Amino acid sequence: MSGSRGGGTNGSQQPKSRASFARDPSESEFIVTKRLVLALAAYVALAALVLATISDPKIRAATLVILAMFAVKTWIRRGDVMHPDGEDGSDIKAM
Repeated sequence: MSGSRGGGTNGSQQPKSRASFARDPSESEFIVTKRLVLALAAYVALAALVLATISDPKIRAATLVILAMFAVKTWIRRGDVMHPDGEDGSDIKAM
């Protein structure tokens, strides 16, 4: 038995990163968009539960404000995830 796992020096045995599972950029953007929609739907569901269960107006408002801040943070962060290298999708460069 040789001490190496996977047998051989072939580079195909390297672990794949999360990003390599997406075959092309459009598939990656679809996955990010799908995750964004699911996250925002979860915030809406939590807001509905807050409205249905919390009766004190001050606590309800504070909880909804916190949920809104998380939703805004999620929305802003999607740009960083979709364009991690700072690209905004346009080919025009500022002079």
